[in-house]
Amino acid sequence: EKMPAYGTFFVYGRRFKGFHVRFKDIARGGLRIVTPSTSEFLALEQSRHFDEAYNLAHAQQLKNKDIPEGGSKAVILLDVISTSALGRQFAIRKCVK
Repeated sequence: EKMPAYGTFFVYGRRFKGFHVRFKDIARGGLRIVTPSTSEFLALEQSRHFDEAYNLAHAQQLKNKDIPEGGSKAVILLDVISTSALGRQFAIRKCVK
């Protein structure tokens, strides 16, 4: 049985989709940026996108069990398949600005 998350947020734009999952109102975790190189890998990542964000946040929650902050994690899925290498690097830099 899965532990219910305190909050789940979905964000999207022209070339990205993202989930942020947290287990307490004040939480610490991180950001993972996924940049699939083919449309097949993009489809695979899309099918497991939420599960990955949830599982990483849950692992962070277990790791943070001895501190007041809960666990959280954000996973951004970038669709940069038809973009040049320079454009891909630009998109990644804009994600973490």
